[in-house]
Amino acid sequence: MKVVFATVSFLALAGVLSLSSCSNPASANLSNKALARSAMTGTVVSTQVVSLDLPFAPGTLVAGDPSVQVNYTTPNMTNTNVFLHLGLNNWKTIQDIPMTGDLYQTGVAILNAKFSLPLGTTEVEYCVYQVLADGTKVWDNNGGQNYVDPVSASAAGAVDNADGSRTVSYAGALSPAYLHWGVNGWTNVQNTPMTLSATPVLPSGLNLYTVTLTGLTSGEPLNYCFTNLNGVWDNNNQQNWVSY
Repeated sequence: MKVVFATVSFLALAGVLSLSSCSNPASANLSNKALARSAMTGTVVSTQVVSLDLPFAPGTLVAGDPSVQVNYTTPNMTNTNVFLHLGLNNWKTIQDIPMTGDLYQTGVAILNAKFSLPLGTTEVEYCVYQVLADGTKVWDNNGGQNYVDPVSASAAGAVDNADGSRTVSYAGALSPAYLHWGVNGWTNVQNTPMTLSATPVLPSGLNLYTVTLTGLTSGEPLNYCFTNLNGVWDNNNQQNWVSY
């Protein structure tokens, strides 16, 4: 059963639906036909990027993840002919992905699109457009800034279990992986072997490990990073990780 580390509400972003295309080289030549209706402005949309396979909080993206989803909520669009215009690593790879979802009686559409993150991905950038009956494309490009999310080479997180234990998960390139951890500012430091998860099956070079710790006091800070015990470390760019 997949564990989600945190329930995160949609990040509200001031979006404007207009004729402006997504700001990337591939869309520079798109024609701007006259709208049959006026462009909708001054509204609020929300976006959220989540992994469908890795047990991390929304917005935590890891290169090599085979299944990522953008959730997009807007009062401005119907749920038909809507596309995610997606670029990886500063638009070096571009996709237009149909978005599916529901339209509610309040006029709010909740749409989503799925894609993968190849190894080496460092950034996801995207906007959303709808194709009208006359072929006009109405864009939400976040006020010309697009929507941008960083992608890391590894990720980690911890969750408290009902029995008082704490499970730490790690997705990265280490093999094998040990949890290097201490409590309350690195006291009682230990190296605990982690178990390689068989599910999901991730691309070569990215592994998912878990370990469950017992005997921790509720709310006690857990300081941790990861090592293969052979001189290779993943310490979150020297920031380490901490959970409570």
